[in-house]
Amino acid sequence: MWIGLRSNPTWGGLTSDLRAREDGPVELDEALARARRIIANVQPHYDSGEEAMAANNFALSFAWNYYFSFDVHSPTYIDLHYGLPTIRWYTRLLREYTQWRHFGWNWRTLTSEAEVCRMIELFFTLPPAELDATLERER
Repeated sequence: MWIGLRSNPTWGGLTSDLRAREDGPVELDEALARARRIIANVQPHYDSGEEAMAANNFALSFAWNYYFSFDVHSPTYIDLHYGLPTIRWYTRLLREYTQWRHFGWNWRTLTSEAEVCRMIELFFTLPPAELDATLERER
């Protein structure tokens, strides 16, 4: 956890009726273990979309506008959606406009468990401005 925060991020996800679920603050090691477990247990088929989303969606959050949300479709296809408090509205608009053929400025597709773990480590260790700069540099 970077020094500007007083607590660890909250782990959350979805219930089977697609309501938000918060499991409370987690340490880095626990977040990595949970993410690895979800990725390892993803199934090729589910009985319903709700069941799939509840089993394969997880998020880390410091605040409503400061989060990483992961959707695991397979071990090699994981969507990351994020929000950072330091990104101004006009920056988001410019990024959306310049990347119109992609998901947008705050989406990316990860292709391995290692990439997911790296993103989680960055979320725990970098302040928002540095995290944003790192994510943009790697785009």
